[in-house]
Amino acid sequence: MNAFLFISLIVLVTLAGDYFLKVSAEHEQSFSRAAFWLGMALYALTAVGWVVAMKTMTLGAIGVYYSMMTIVLLTGLGVFVFKEAITAREVAGIGFALAAMALMRH
Repeated sequence: MNAFLFISLIVLVTLAGDYFLKVSAEHEQSFSRAAFWLGMALYALTAVGWVVAMKTMTLGAIGVYYSMMTIVLLTGLGVFVFKEAITAREVAGIGFALAAMALMRH
């Protein structure tokens, strides 16, 4: 499988894990909810994906691709699914973070 596609898959698993952790966090008994444990299981699956990716990619390459996609997708998840507000300052910060990661890209 193409390395970029594999990292994209890892990002999607992470995004799903974050979704379930956020759902769990919105309740009083966050740690006893099924959503919490599902989020944790998805994070564990992400760790497995990282180990597999590390066999063929450098940490720098993995980190750049993973970070860029995660920043954008998690922001979208927060804004569009959880109706979180985003300020112009946060948008600028995300833009600068993406620019910095693009400069580090291999």
